[in-house]
Amino acid sequence: MQARRLLVIDCLIIDCRVEEGTHPTLARMHEDDIRRRFGTRIRRLRSERGLSQEAFADEAGLHRTYIGAIERGEQNLSLANIERLAATLEISLAELFAPFTDRPAPPT
Repeated sequence: MQARRLLVIDCLIIDCRVEEGTHPTLARMHEDDIRRRFGTRIRRLRSERGLSQEAFADEAGLHRTYIGAIERGEQNLSLANIERLAATLEISLAELFAPFTDRPAPPT
C-alpha cells in the first residue's frame, strides 16, 4: 500500500495597514499626497455641515467605512464617487478641488 502525502497550507492573514496607511510594499503616502489632502478636504467640509461619517455616507449612498478610508487618504476614488461627494456636500466639482489649484501637476 502506498503512503498518502498530504500538503498542508497554513494561511496567515496580515493586516496591511501601517502607520502611513498603505501596505509596506506600496508607495508610501506623504503629507502632500493628493489622497490625504483630498481626504482632509472632505472631512473639513463634512464637519462644517455637522454631518457624521455615517450620515454623510447615507446621503452619498456610500458605506461609512469607505468614507472613513477616504478621509484618511487610503482610497483612490473614482470620478463617479467624487461627483457623489460633491453633490452630497452641495458644491461644484470646481469648489471641491479649489484648494488644489496652487500645486503643479506631477511630471509624467
